[in-house]
Amino acid sequence: MTDLHYTINANITSISAMYLFIMNEISIDGYWQTKQAESLINELRNTTVPDLLRIVDFIKPKSQINAKHLPQFGTLETLIRIPEIMISTGLDGLTYTQLGFYLKGDINAKQNTNAKYGETHGKGAHQLGLVGFQDCKVCFGALTNTFHAIDDKKEQLRLAKLLCFRIPIIQTLLNRARTEKINGFELMSCLERSTKLRRSICIKKILRELQTLQDVELSSRIENIYWDIEMEDSHNAEI
Repeated sequence: MTDLHYTINANITSISAMYLFIMNEISIDGYWQTKQAESLINELRNTTVPDLLRIVDFIKPKSQINAKHLPQFGTLETLIRIPEIMISTGLDGLTYTQLGFYLKGDINAKQNTNAKYGETHGKGAHQLGLVGFQDCKVCFGALTNTFHAIDDKKEQLRLAKLLCFRIPIIQTLLNRARTEKINGFELMSCLERSTKLRRSICIKKILRELQTLQDVELSSRIENIYWDIEMEDSHNAEI
């Protein structure tokens, strides 16, 4: 899929921009005008789960997901804190170590621990479109200020769940699960066994979060996703 790297302009309606945003076909790095960002967020807030599933079904499913595109953050609650941290500190370009420190708030934590924590959650926030990303630093993105301006944390969390439809492996799993049962490990066959197991933890967590949206079709698809590492290992051995 090609990233078109454009922002909203007069020729793109807000609903079209939202569709492109979910499909990862529109740039989120850098600033948009406030009204543009607000229009996109409002479209997302009014979007239904069936609408998002239709977008997912339009995307060509991937046969493999590169390791760098696999999420590995802890919780969505942690991710939605990142825009607030950026705005409260005024730092546009947080290093992984800085972000990890602000998220953990542990003055005794080792630098490499903060760096890893900041990296996994910074990249997670970027995948959801909450922040920008440049030179291995977490920056203000197109939606950072607008998302932070939503003063209802429950609504922020609901939006974060909807934004998970942007994650490539979630898109592919839900796309294929519409018509078949799929082993989640199948999309990670190029990775080491230990990496597959480690990365699957976050993906399963995301799917559980999506189930709380209480949509029948979405829940049906999630039920078609299973995780059998032994079966995948056997398949790889045969190849």
